[in-house]
Amino acid sequence: MQDYLSLVKQHIKEDYAVIVIDNSDIAKPASKKLAAFSEIRDGSTGKITQGYLTIESAVLSESAKMPLPAYGKVFPAAEERFVSETHENLCCLQSLSENFSPKCVRTLDRGFDANGYYRYFLKRRECFVIRAKKNRSAIYNGKACNVMDVALK
Repeated sequence: MQDYLSLVKQHIKEDYAVIVIDNSDIAKPASKKLAAFSEIRDGSTGKITQGYLTIESAVLSESAKMPLPAYGKVFPAAEERFVSETHENLCCLQSLSENFSPKCVRTLDRGFDANGYYRYFLKRRECFVIRAKKNRSAIYNGKACNVMDVALK
């Protein structure tokens, strides 16, 4: 993996590279006998079905703006060693912290709008963008306000 990541780093500018981090799922509603199956929410349909959860990250290359995989893991929630989706997410973030500059901008969707992730990035002085949930508050002119109200200003 280290050799692979060394090759990836040759194709990025660490001063401003963008790293995309995303959770997803692999839904297998018709399968009956796969190891450590668990109930998941199928992101495509919104229905509860059998399958696996995933975490992936990719860094955008400098020249072609192509995503180069930097981390990926499929994890079954029914596995005995499974701790939590948050734990798996933090394993991904730790790998990125170990292998990429804090200047690389980590971009994440609403699923990462939680104080634990904000603390993670702030403690390490890593650049990040998290798409906030509509109920998130922000400090604006010394007052706590809903982020939607702040955005409208």
